Amino acid sequence: MKNLISTLALLTTFFCAEFLVPAMAQGTRARANAPQVSALAPLKRRPGYIVGRCVDGRGRPLRGVRIRVFGTTSAGEKTNYQTTTGANGQYSIQLPKGNFHVGWAHFFAPSPAGPPYALPLHPTDGNIDDAPSAAGIVENFVLKIAGRISPLNDAQSDLSYYGGSIQLSRGALADGSLSTGYTYEFPAGASVELQLTPVGKLVDGSVGKTLTRRQSVRYGATFLDIPIGQYQVGATLIEADGTRKPLRVAVARVGVGTSPIRFTPKPEEFGANGTLYFPSTGDSTPLLKLPGVSHAEVYVQP
Repeated sequence: MKNLISTLALLTTFFCAEFLVPAMAQGTRARANAPQVSALAPLKRRPGYIVGRCVDGRGRPLRGVRIRVFGTTSAGEKTNYQTTTGANGQYSIQLPKGNFHVGWAHFFAPSPAGPPYALPLHPTDGNIDDAPSAAGIVENFVLKIAGRISPLNDAQSDLSYYGGSIQLSRGALADGSLSTGYTYEFPAGASVELQLTPVGKLVDGSVGKTLTRRQSVRYGATFLDIPIGQYQVGATLIEADGTRKPLRVAVARVGVGTSPIRFTPKPEEFGANGTLYFPSTGDSTPLLKLPGVSHAEVYVQP
């Protein structure tokens, strides 16, 4: 009997070690790696109020979002109201009778240098049309750092994207001064490929991915809709016959507090790569675009 009990104990130990424990560990890993689904309950309409919630791309509440509501009262008076979201990402404003909409929903995110970005949030239902306050209005927003603002906008314009833009030119630095312009041309039929490697997390706290973007060039090119963050940037010239040649780069530091213009690498030389970020302008204008974010400027030479 003792031998039988010992044998059963050994078999039980073997089964747990070989099957049960690995399965439990795999289940734990699966739960850890599963996407985080927001458990936030939907907001209900409140007659006479406009309410809403602001979240980041992962569904987490955003505190301190500046909300400004515009509209016309039933008496014909144009008016506006403003508030900020609390720790739960929610806002609430009591309104008179009339028709109203959210004109501003800006999140102030830290910039690598200068004042913070004022990033516009995207309405989750896709529109911010006027609605009657008497029935109550619900308008929720999500933070986007890349993607089209509206499919109706010009796809070739940097004003049509939540992501930042990079303006690329061919130039030379001599004695600390920049010489660019139409004196320098790229070879006919050429294109430039940028390699963008994130430095730290993106502006919304998410982990960025290494990007490769290619554009045809003559005097320069504009690369659109880059997720807002800081990057190490390298460049490669691709000639019409497919020949690839590495380019040296210099990244201009423009925007608030950058006079005179600074460069990385040093002004007197180009390097294999440079550190790029989208400078803050310190502006917060009521436009559904990127108030507070300026384009990045990259200069290249053979």
